[in-house]
Amino acid sequence: MIFNYLLALGLSLSPVAFAQAPASDVVDMETAQKEQEKKDKKEKEAAANSVATEVPAPSKNYKNVEKLEVTGSYIKRIDLEGPSPVVTFGKEDFDNAGVNTVNDYMRENPLFESTTTGGPQEGYFRFHGQHAGNTLVLLNGMRLPKIGAAGRDFYNGVRGIPTNAIDRVEVLKDGSSALYGSDAMAGVVNFITNKDYDGAEFSTKIDIPEIGVGIEQNHSMTFGKNYARGNWLASVQYVKQDAVTDADVGNYYRENRYFQPTTTSTLTVPGQKPQDIGPTCDGQECSPDVRDINYYRNNKENIGALLTGHREINSNLNVNFLGMYNRRSNVRNGRPDYINFNPGQGGSLDVSKIPSNGLKASAVGSDKIDAAILPIDEVGLGEMYTVEDSFNAQAKVEGFVGDTWSWNLSGSHGASVESTDHINGLIDKSVVREMIYSGAYDVTARNQNAGALSAANVQAREAYESSMSTARFLATGEVFDFNNVWGTGGPFAMAIGMESQWESSADASDAVFYNSELTTNIGQNPQKGSRQVSSTFLELSSYPLSQVELQMAARYDNYSDFGDTFNPKFSVGYRPSNKILLRSSWGTNFHAPSVRNMIFQGSQGFESFRDEYLCQQQGECNSDYYRVVRYKDPNIGPETGVNYNFGTVIQPDRHWTFTIDQWNFEGKNTIAKIFGNQYSQWANIIGEETLAKSGVIFERDPSTNKILSVTAPEVINLGERTIRGLDFKMDYDTKVKLLGRVMSLSASSNHSHFLVYKTKRVDFFPMEYRADLNWRNTSSLSLRNQNHTYRVAARTVAAETGRRTITPTHTEYDFSYRYATSWGGRISVGVKNMMNAKPPINISPSVTYVDYTGADSAFQALGRRYYMGYSQTF
Repeated sequence: MIFNYLLALGLSLSPVAFAQAPASDVVDMETAQKEQEKKDKKEKEAAANSVATEVPAPSKNYKNVEKLEVTGSYIKRIDLEGPSPVVTFGKEDFDNAGVNTVNDYMRENPLFESTTTGGPQEGYFRFHGQHAGNTLVLLNGMRLPKIGAAGRDFYNGVRGIPTNAIDRVEVLKDGSSALYGSDAMAGVVNFITNKDYDGAEFSTKIDIPEIGVGIEQNHSMTFGKNYARGNWLASVQYVKQDAVTDADVGNYYRENRYFQPTTTSTLTVPGQKPQDIGPTCDGQECSPDVRDINYYRNNKENIGALLTGHREINSNLNVNFLGMYNRRSNVRNGRPDYINFNPGQGGSLDVSKIPSNGLKASAVGSDKIDAAILPIDEVGLGEMYTVEDSFNAQAKVEGFVGDTWSWNLSGSHGASVESTDHINGLIDKSVVREMIYSGAYDVTARNQNAGALSAANVQAREAYESSMSTARFLATGEVFDFNNVWGTGGPFAMAIGMESQWESSADASDAVFYNSELTTNIGQNPQKGSRQVSSTFLELSSYPLSQVELQMAARYDNYSDFGDTFNPKFSVGYRPSNKILLRSSWGTNFHAPSVRNMIFQGSQGFESFRDEYLCQQQGECNSDYYRVVRYKDPNIGPETGVNYNFGTVIQPDRHWTFTIDQWNFEGKNTIAKIFGNQYSQWANIIGEETLAKSGVIFERDPSTNKILSVTAPEVINLGERTIRGLDFKMDYDTKVKLLGRVMSLSASSNHSHFLVYKTKRVDFFPMEYRADLNWRNTSSLSLRNQNHTYRVAARTVAAETGRRTITPTHTEYDFSYRYATSWGGRISVGVKNMMNAKPPINISPSVTYVDYTGADSAFQALGRRYYMGYSQTF
């Protein structure tokens, strides 16, 4: 581990030696160096993110001073680096990394444990050890609707923004519910679109894996025009991703695992071992080998379009607008669902009704039998087609009052509709049962001779709708100047605002999902509901001394469905010199239950788990299906947490910048769904009577003590977590002479390291400490001049050790080259994962596939990949 850690950092430190040019070269470079220093000095004085920027004097004309609204504050400022840690990524970063989309770039960034870039959760980010629902994702500072589907309704994300329309992405590495409300517990990711683009650009890029499958394409067009009093920009992007099967990327499995062809099925007679009703497994435990048909990554197409602009009405009034549409579609193939007939599910088979079954009642010992049928021969592959249409519109009117005050009224409306068409592989079990009883399907025969089940195939649509509207009024400006009071310091500024949100969620699936016995069941009645959130917030920023900046913020939110919350935040920045910034912050944060959590009307279904009580008392330790009845917990409330951070930015000279942030999160009342197996374990520890006080009730048969049903909340608040970590970033930039040419040499190392990760799920469980406190690091080295850019990078994830998983430290090396032509074209080529390193794997009890390499992982499992691209500016 130490070797790999040093290897990751070593690449970033290498330019220290490389930049030391011989004395003769220094003389030759002297003139160019001085000219560049003059230019850099001017840029540095105006740069918004320089640590050396002095505290700004009060502006006599607010409108004529270029100030920025930085994520993490509503008060505009000149210097980006302040008490709250903010990281910014731009178009040059995306181009240098050789990625297809911004989400791919975030996937490779060590700040994020995982970034979902495919499937239904595309565009969501896990940050600083928390789940994706605790990272707030914004578009130009405004919220977007969440997915309405059950189990994903706590995600908020942005999907399909054309990359060329993005000016920058700002990441606030700190909780900020005091400003933004719910979800901003781990941090905030704010996508900011271009505002002053003039011209046209076409770009195309293709990514080709060496394994020959999984090609990705990205094509886009962008147009923009600046006028004397306004600007507009339009951008369209098309992204296509070819499918990859599990077999394509290579599968890893336990040596003692026994695979059989995909037609393997079983028939279980109580008291006996399962009988094979597919190809024999020779008496060994077996699983169907579906690696050739299951998708590791689906076929995906993404079409995004964006139109934005602004217009100056007069010297005191501006209008901004944005409209965005995205359609994401994918085809998912794989094995069809098992057809399970199990007595515990109330859907078993009656032996007496099966004609000529060859099963003797004395051998069976019961009039019910279990069957698990994998109907690939009878039905064919499972196939689903998913489409998500997302819309978003934003408008903002901004005005100026006096010299330093401004106000703005902004509004947004977003909607998302996700639908999945089940084309093949969704089976009506009641039809199959009748076919078995009529003799049309022989459940005891080998699959090839059992008969056809096409009549039981159901084509139906699952659909979910969600929307969010936001209206906000904000006024901000300077109140007075400390320098005028006691001769030092700077302005005292404030921002005050009000905000209203309207959020809705609705199921729009076909009725067959709710009133039929399908192999895939939604498991609950259709849900539909909405809520309103009314908020007020206040932010204060002051420079009582020229070296000290204080920020204070507080927000009150009132939810129509569960109540209110209040969250404060305090931050301080101290500059002992123009080379050092010390900063710290503390604040409380929350994550509200989703609309679906609050409108839940109850459900019932069957879950498979082991009855821990019977296992301990009577030795019956096999898993079985049990009825589970779900209801809404009347006391469900928000997740809560406290964030506090300490950091420093050091810029010893114009070449070096070091940023260190030590962050801490202490949370409780996590919103979680607990399944029957966990409740069974808890009941065995504290007793079912004690667990019943928490609303979890086990009903047992008085004569056999077997579970008849479990009644439990759909989701509950439970547990506490403590997560601590350290982020380190080093940037180095200088001029060197190489082969007679003066070039810019840049090096960067971005490192994130977990220091403490402990959780306590419930009061009667001890605190659990995570042993695999891993780290991630990305280091890069680049050379560039006016026409050429060369870059090499190393991306490392440290080893992890878990109960089932042991993964080694993994490093991938990338190379990219870009050439800017004289006619406005830019050519890019590169290699991702040059050494063709295999990503970490996961050892699971069944068929095991590459882990950490799926849509929500830090790495792709496609091995070495080559890419090339071309863009043309007109």
